[in-house]
Amino acid sequence: ESKPSEDFVVSRNRGLGNVVVTVEGVVGPFPEARESAVLDNLDCVFVPHVQIVRLGQVLEIRNSDRVIHTAHAYDEAKRTLFNVALPVYKRSVRRTLMRPGRYRIACDVGHTWMTAYVVVVDHPYAAVTDASGAFRIAGVPPGTYRLRFWHERLGVREEPVVIRSGGETIVNLAWRTDGSRPWLTNPEERAP
Repeated sequence: ESKPSEDFVVSRNRGLGNVVVTVEGVVGPFPEARESAVLDNLDCVFVPHVQIVRLGQVLEIRNSDRVIHTAHAYDEAKRTLFNVALPVYKRSVRRTLMRPGRYRIACDVGHTWMTAYVVVVDHPYAAVTDASGAFRIAGVPPGTYRLRFWHERLGVREEPVVIRSGGETIVNLAWRTDGSRPWLTNPEERAP
């Protein structure tokens, strides 16, 4: 009869889930993604709610429900990328994602609460924060970059980050819901 909203997933410690974090400015070439990404329809919810897919990677769209669903993908200009019907239980459809960008997925058969986001990037240095607000992006080469944070309701924030060799960089972003600038804790270095 009802589903909880996934717009704001906030932990007890005020960590924000479902934030896409990308490291911008890393120079390639990059290895190709080999496995398919999966977007499932489960209990009338898209799972996962937010995910990252590499450019050229296959997205397998599944229906694990015994009711009809669709997966209608819109780009940021609200143009259709694809619109597939999933009328059969345990059936799936595959789409290769060849355009970078952020896509909103909706179910067009009356399930108005069903939304998901797929962010297509051309490099491996990206992550989605978990329910506690944590994320990890491994293997970033040393250098100065921009961290881009995107949340479906709070928008985009960018902050500089310095990655040094042989350590771990910790970043904490406080995101304000009143529209004022967030603040970024100066990253600290720790040995792995």
